[in-house]
Amino acid sequence: ELIAQHGATALANARRHHNIFLLPLWRSVGKLKWIVRARTLPKTIIALLLFLTVMTSLCVVPANFELSASGKLLPSRRRDVFAPMSGIVTEVAVAHGANVQQNDVLVRMRNTDLKVQLTTEIGRKTATEEQIRATQRALLDNDRLTVIEQNRLSGDMMQLRKTLESIDRNIGLLNQKQDRLTVVSPTAGEVVTWQVGDRLRRRPVQRGQLLLSVVDPQSDWELELYMPEKRMGHVERFQSDNNRPLRVTFYLKSHPGRTFSGEVSEIERTAHVQANQENSVLIKVRVASEELPELRSNTTVVAKVHCGRRPVGYVWLHEVLETIRAKVLFWL
Repeated sequence: ELIAQHGATALANARRHHNIFLLPLWRSVGKLKWIVRARTLPKTIIALLLFLTVMTSLCVVPANFELSASGKLLPSRRRDVFAPMSGIVTEVAVAHGANVQQNDVLVRMRNTDLKVQLTTEIGRKTATEEQIRATQRALLDNDRLTVIEQNRLSGDMMQLRKTLESIDRNIGLLNQKQDRLTVVSPTAGEVVTWQVGDRLRRRPVQRGQLLLSVVDPQSDWELELYMPEKRMGHVERFQSDNNRPLRVTFYLKSHPGRTFSGEVSEIERTAHVQANQENSVLIKVRVASEELPELRSNTTVVAKVHCGRRPVGYVWLHEVLETIRAKVLFWL
């Protein structure tokens, strides 16, 4: 009976202890009692003050908010030359760095199917002309023909002449296609495609395939930057909140020790998948050509797009925060 009395009291106390609200929290707080001990109190206060100072600085101190992007330096006046038809390249008349004038021959191609069609149409024309001559001779010998035969031959003559006109139109179209197999320069400039002869000579190409590029090195130059799509929200927000162009700082990989500046002139409304399989948006940047060193088309560029100032903590950790929002908070 004595043991039962003490056991009942102990169990009652244990149940009351177990039902305390937020018991795990109070246990954790109890384990931190060393913080308020006399010896460790000054150090603890200093550490807490430093922590609060750092966190406040991350949330308050402003810093430049800059988004990185890579791209290329290109002349603003440039033309890409595409294959007008499918075929096999038989001759490449230019090389990398060659200066060309408008309508200079760049590439000659051969299309076997087109040649066969043209030969067939020429054969049909020859046969039709022979039929027309035979019908004309028969009509001239009208003394032996009845009226019905003359009318039939006249109808045949009209049909043959219409057929001949159709064949002539087909031959004209085929000749135009044949002429298009000789690709000429759309503008005066410099060929900037590397090893164009090795890439194209004696190789099949498809209609619309890029053959080479011609640029005008005397024109203004611009940057083509590919900004990852996930960063475009910051760019668009800054652009909508400010009525001035976005400033860009960049360096050329050929001159890594020097930095240059420019302004955003155009932002495409569509995204493109780049070689790294990441959706990116094309941003064009005006640059002062006279400030640049020796200019080479397609020089690789690393750039920073300036999007105002934000708290330094956001500048450093914005991608982490966005990942948490997208991967964690969105699904809660």
